[in-house]
Amino acid sequence: MPIKRNVFLLLFLLASFKVSATVDYGRDSYPLNYLQRNLSLILVNDNISPPMASRVYMYSHMASYCILMNEDKKNICSSVKDFPVINLSAYGKKYLPSLAASFAFFQVAEKMIYTVQPFRDSFAVLQNWYRNQGITPDVFQQSKKVGMAVAQKIINWMNTDRFNETRKMNKYVLLKTPGKWQLTSPGYFPAVEPHWGEIRPLLLTDRKELDKLLPIPFDTSRKSFFYKEADTLYKITTRLSDEQKLIASFWDCNPFALKPVGHINLIDKKISPGGHWMNIAAIASHSKGLDIKQTSQVFTRCAIALFDAFIYTWDKKYQYSYLRPETFIQQNGIDNNWKPFIQSPPFPEFPSGHAVVSNAAASVLTGYFGADFTFIDDTEIAYGLAPRKFNSFLQAADEATISRVYGGIHFIFSCFTGQQMGKLIGDKINRQFEKTETKH
Repeated sequence: MPIKRNVFLLLFLLASFKVSATVDYGRDSYPLNYLQRNLSLILVNDNISPPMASRVYMYSHMASYCILMNEDKKNICSSVKDFPVINLSAYGKKYLPSLAASFAFFQVAEKMIYTVQPFRDSFAVLQNWYRNQGITPDVFQQSKKVGMAVAQKIINWMNTDRFNETRKMNKYVLLKTPGKWQLTSPGYFPAVEPHWGEIRPLLLTDRKELDKLLPIPFDTSRKSFFYKEADTLYKITTRLSDEQKLIASFWDCNPFALKPVGHINLIDKKISPGGHWMNIAAIASHSKGLDIKQTSQVFTRCAIALFDAFIYTWDKKYQYSYLRPETFIQQNGIDNNWKPFIQSPPFPEFPSGHAVVSNAAASVLTGYFGADFTFIDDTEIAYGLAPRKFNSFLQAADEATISRVYGGIHFIFSCFTGQQMGKLIGDKINRQFEKTETKH
């Protein structure tokens, strides 16, 4: 997506989000939804990897959350190890929490993106929106002061999560052992974020139960379970129905996909799995008419689930370093010319990242909104795909899970083990929120 088009979309979104007629501007969720949507557009434009995108979402929303929830005696910040002390009492009452939260969100997000100017332009429009509501200059400046102060605390804390250290670690070296991950066509990109498992998680500190979920042993013999899994996957993908192809495409969410144009391949920019689920969180919050405080609770819960799920998933991906189905199918006598329906992303296979993060996100959203929650997911309209209706978040996660089988990029066992992992992660995060947060 060209930068100029992105600027147009960013400014257009101010008009496309409707401000509630029944909620005063200080409580309206509009600013936070606006910032979230624009941030997702920037992340797509910048080709930010899925793990890194989850980090951007999480810290940005934690910055706004700790301002909006500051007056509550119970909030999730108390459960986060080494979280900075946020004491806003010194600023008195002469600031608007939603505006301060907007400044904090923007300031933190800006530190982690590449395309800065369009994001600044969109935030300038949001600031003018606040001014047009009649906010006084002194309240505006005090709100900005609060937001900037909190943002700096979050940025200082963010800089201790080992992300900077992982930038200096050695590049991943392909293993020559049978069954290990190899580069895949068409891009043959190097391994993405091989050290992401070193990043500090927020709430997922106990992983014993998760670590019991193991992949099946690699085996090329035709009677082995592994070979049968590959053969079953092959047969499924060679007989896909139109609906199965649509499901695979709807949940593709591959920022690394290449689109052939003549004799060259261009990056086909798409939203990440995390970005897709953050949009589902926005859809659910908007449909329930939540105010900005409630919306922040939803976004933050979802962002933490995604962040911790990606850390765990990436740790396991590079621990096991399993090969992709296309490598096995082509090299073990099933079909030398077979290609998956969607492109294999550039990192090891087990577990399915989409299965883990989708089920983690769906579980925390279920924890907030309940099990029976019908919604229409319009996330992929921008990428040429029609909306899909779901009767629950977990139904959507089920579809995201099986989509990787239809797409041909994951073994069946990897998808359903990832599904178990994601639900366990989501349940753990739900329990933390239930213990430490006052639900509004």
